[in-house]
Amino acid sequence: MKNLFITLLFVTYCNLYVSAQTSEPNPNNTNAVVNLNWLNDVARIRVGGSGVGADNGFDIQGPTNVSYMRFLHNGFVGVGTKTPQAKMDIVTGGGHIHAGRNNKSSLSLLAFSGSFFHLHNTNNVGGTSALQFSHGNDVGEAPIMTLKNDGKVGIGTVDPQNKLSVLGTIWAEKIKVSLTDAADWVFEEDYELRSLEEVKAHITKYKHLPDMPSADEFRQNDMDVADMNNKLLQKIEELTLYLIDQNDRIKKLETENLELKQLISK
Repeated sequence: MKNLFITLLFVTYCNLYVSAQTSEPNPNNTNAVVNLNWLNDVARIRVGGSGVGADNGFDIQGPTNVSYMRFLHNGFVGVGTKTPQAKMDIVTGGGHIHAGRNNKSSLSLLAFSGSFFHLHNTNNVGGTSALQFSHGNDVGEAPIMTLKNDGKVGIGTVDPQNKLSVLGTIWAEKIKVSLTDAADWVFEEDYELRSLEEVKAHITKYKHLPDMPSADEFRQNDMDVADMNNKLLQKIEELTLYLIDQNDRIKKLETENLELKQLISK
């Protein structure tokens, strides 16, 4: 009676175990097995064993045996491809989309031409984190644009120091620069216009125009476009005043010369 009870208990346990786990061996290699079971209240699919098929991962397929999604043992997942090259590899009509390429926090686009573009996070920008757009086979290989966490953007530079830093040439059809003031105060009556003798003396001594930065100052501090445009406007307006003054002097001389000619002719 005791032996019968133990036998019934063992059969019941086996039935419960089989009902909780489904196994299917590889028809070409019985040492490779796929299991569907539960662990810690989570359903799981496991492919293991040894030999042919044990390391090929598993597919989610459609009714015509077309692979919709492939899971590999290294954790790579492919959608539309059986050989994913990243944590997530999506094959589209124009190429591949990779998530987690090179085991980095990244989103990569690969065209069929073999050219990779990456959008990824980096902590190598002046000790702070940044979002970077790069090109090349490896993530971050050739940075194109960098967006720092303080809002500064760099194109051609990985460590922008301004709201927009560009290392290279900028071409545009139109650029507007905000100004808080214009140099029209040159035409005010109380504006102290230097004499040409004073301007000449300044140029002789300092080798640059008054109120203008020197070449060394340009090299050290670069150039503020708005400020420089205003200074150039100031110099143009000063030059206009000099021309007006010269024109008045010439007219006066012409009048005096005419009067002298008239006196001589009498």
